[in-house]
Amino acid sequence: MIMGLIAVSGGVMWHKTLARSRATSAARQLKLYIHQARMKSIHQGVNHFVVLDPDNATVEVFEDTGTTIGSFDDGDRRVSLSGLASEALLNLPSNPSPMISPLDSTTVGSAWSLPLPDSSARWGTALRGVMTTPTGLVDSAESTPVPISSGLMVFTTRGVTSAVGIRGMEGSVRTYEWFEGAWREI
Repeated sequence: MIMGLIAVSGGVMWHKTLARSRATSAARQLKLYIHQARMKSIHQGVNHFVVLDPDNATVEVFEDTGTTIGSFDDGDRRVSLSGLASEALLNLPSNPSPMISPLDSTTVGSAWSLPLPDSSARWGTALRGVMTTPTGLVDSAESTPVPISSGLMVFTTRGVTSAVGIRGMEGSVRTYEWFEGAWREI
């Protein structure tokens, strides 16, 4: 009987640990790709796009080699691709609601609080992303890109929440985890 309780307890702990690992892994991986794109932009003197496909749980980096500089188009060359944990959804948790941003004291109203990419370009309506520049800024991917003042991407997996926070004018990208009622940097 005691062994059964220990096994059940261990199984519950394992599932919580696995969910936390998947949610934080997605945030860390996206942060890594943004840093990679930023360094490539600075080193090569060329814009790069970080493309998140929430429907297929992938993140990609493209070099801005297409016909229209500053716009994600079919001529842009992919330089890296990775899958995210399929359970890590770009989604706000149901609790707490409302959720305060780890970047400032504003309320988070969306799992993607960054400007939406230009839907008339290769982004369409499903893809999300940002553009990094040779000067080290992280810009929006709008039709007229501008440095991101402050924005957040929130991932939720089985009740575990993590986020990537961007301050594009500083080139700052940080990851956070919602833990015991507060954000902590991871």
